[in-house]
Amino acid sequence: MFTEALVSRNAGGHVKLDEVLILDDFLGLREIMVVQHTDCGATHFDIPKFHQTLKRRVSEDLDLENNNFGFISDLKESVRKEVHLMRQSPLMRQEIKDHIFGFIFDIKTGLLEQVA
Repeated sequence: MFTEALVSRNAGGHVKLDEVLILDDFLGLREIMVVQHTDCGATHFDIPKFHQTLKRRVSEDLDLENNNFGFISDLKESVRKEVHLMRQSPLMRQEIKDHIFGFIFDIKTGLLEQVA
């Protein structure tokens, strides 16, 4: 049976739950694959340095220590977190929660590793 894949790409491969919910309502999704890739730009950022850059832009004291702005320090943990976000959401259909998977795409080997 032929099935199309709908691909939603964004910086860091982070799930936009509102988009997933809308697409599921409109198309009736059967499976969801979260795929992030090795050597992603979001893994190469110096978060403390970025925080300092932002703080220099404004005159007020900002508490940014708990905001990583989507940068990734652990790729596997990032994918698992995105999958967990959807599986735990009360807004996701129960029927699809067991069909949400997480993968890491190795850009050097072309292989997908399932991590969630």
